[in-house]
Amino acid sequence: MAQLVLTLAGGMLRGIGGGLGQSLGALLGAFVGAIAYMVLEHLLAKAYPTAWQLGIGLTLIAVALFASNGIIGIFDSAGRRFGRGAAR
Repeated sequence: MAQLVLTLAGGMLRGIGGGLGQSLGALLGAFVGAIAYMVLEHLLAKAYPTAWQLGIGLTLIAVALFASNGIIGIFDSAGRRFGRGAAR
């Protein structure tokens, strides 16, 4: 049962990775989200063996609430922000 929940959470992160309404971003976001999920799971399980699921859950909620364009959108907006700052 726990493995099913983790698989569903990983799928949710992969869907959030590409953001909403981006076809190429959704495809790329699936790969980025899967890698981010596995790395986050590994790091949190090592640091907090009894509460790593809480960290993943909070991360999923934060991405869903604050990054409507997904993980890829965070990198895109950071690139635009720093790119514009250097051009000024």
